Amino acid sequence: MAGTAHATRTRAGSARVDQYASGTGAADRFWWWVAVITADAVVVRVLYVRLVARHVKLGLDSVGYLFLGHGLAHGAGYSNPTLLFAGHRVATANFPPLYPVFIAVADKVGITTTTATQLASSVVGAATVPLIAVMGRRLVDRRTGLAAAVVVAMWPFLLAGDGSLMSEAIAVPIVTGAVLAAIWAVKPGGDRRFLARRFLVVGALFGLAALARAEAPIVMVCVVGVALMTRRVATRARLLAAGATLLAFAVVSMPWVTYVVRDFGTSGLWATDSAKTLAGANCATTFRGPRIGLWDVSCETSTDWPRVTESDAVQANRRKATHFVRTHLSRAPVVASVRVLRTAGLWSPRQQRDFETVESRSRTWQWFAWWCYLLALPFAAWGLVRLVRRNPAAWAVAGLFVGIAVASALSDGNQRIRLAAEPELLLCAVVGANALWSKVTPFRRRSVPVAG
Repeated sequence: MAGTAHATRTRAGSARVDQYASGTGAADRFWWWVAVITADAVVVRVLYVRLVARHVKLGLDSVGYLFLGHGLAHGAGYSNPTLLFAGHRVATANFPPLYPVFIAVADKVGITTTTATQLASSVVGAATVPLIAVMGRRLVDRRTGLAAAVVVAMWPFLLAGDGSLMSEAIAVPIVTGAVLAAIWAVKPGGDRRFLARRFLVVGALFGLAALARAEAPIVMVCVVGVALMTRRVATRARLLAAGATLLAFAVVSMPWVTYVVRDFGTSGLWATDSAKTLAGANCATTFRGPRIGLWDVSCETSTDWPRVTESDAVQANRRKATHFVRTHLSRAPVVASVRVLRTAGLWSPRQQRDFETVESRSRTWQWFAWWCYLLALPFAAWGLVRLVRRNPAAWAVAGLFVGIAVASALSDGNQRIRLAAEPELLLCAVVGANALWSKVTPFRRRSVPVAG
């Protein structure tokens, strides 16, 4: 009996050793911690909505999203919410459709109040936490992934975005998922025969992101382009992967694009609001002076139905922006650089803070968030360098930062644009901080005198 018991204990111990050797036990603990951190992220976002967002006046875009979503839920179709109040059902493409559809679905299941919709958006925004944890584990290790997830769960800029009733609440998790898919697609040692198939997933996710944020196509081109250019495969394989990405992207986004082109012309891609942004960002007040790099609503041609339809306004705004840039081409590089610096939070931060409070954000919270960001930025820069040296798949993250910079340079300077890359920036910051700590710790150990 004693021998049998000993043999049983030996086999059980061997099983545990095999389990930990294979990483199964560590993987179980990893997912347990991811679940805990994600739950904490939801709690923190609920607290933000209850304690901070409830005192913030909603901006016009937030109100537009809310009314558009409720109109969809109650059978008004994708119609201009302002004209609906006057009894006119007029089609609109002012915003990409994904976030209004989300609000409509929430309305259908009983989430009808403003606060309840903010809470629902915040819960969806918390999906970024497990995604960044997996990204950190894939690029570095489990500990790095969990540390990045903790920071993302509490990051003030992301809390404000998730609770602002704007499309970032769903766009940020989708873009994070798309970058994670790109990292998976180009992983070192992966079977090159399936490269194009894996990029179908990347294209589909970016197609979904384009239905939430108009700059997603630009970001996709940069992420996929950088990821494929740094992958050591034949040119034919790269072209097939790029083609697969575009195919999946087109399949997902084509119904919306068809609707926009049919009713508003090609100038409205991906939303008519982008044409207004271009007109407001390319005029005299935003090319020189204190408002350089921002946008000015007074430079836009607004819809005044039926005298000026949305389609008319889109074409007028595109023509206005194009003409102004052509006649002030020498200033364009300077203005584009300022836009990127504004998006990076490095140009006139007080003015940027005040400007962005009209987008359903607290002035005090934005200032607090900027200081947190400023502290993390140098670690993120060093961490990005470490990441791409350690793992070639991390070039997809570098491509994301390039895409955000290009999108900002072509539109206007706003830290909202940067939110799509904020989780990856925080992952880089964790990597940079960990690298610094690993350098400091041995020095501290050598400096401690040994007793005796």
